[in-house]
Amino acid sequence: MVIDKVIEVVDQNGQEGIFDNLATFESRHFKKNYIIFSNRNEENNEIQVFSGVYKKRDDGKYVVNTDLSEQESKMTNEFIEHILDIK
Repeated sequence: MVIDKVIEVVDQNGQEGIFDNLATFESRHFKKNYIIFSNRNEENNEIQVFSGVYKKRDDGKYVVNTDLSEQESKMTNEFIEHILDIK
């Protein structure tokens, strides 16, 4: 599944922000769509990477729930390590 590279995210608390979309994937095991995204803070050259379950709204914003189960967090962390090729 391909979605926008720069996304506007609304989290489960209603907070909004602009993020870079790194990857999306569907888990057949959990039957959910996941997104890996990073902050756009260019001031200190630090990049924070986040993951969550997403849904795209009609207005183009992505609603992302980052409150993942331990199993989901493990799966998304393994995916991040795979795409970044880090161990």
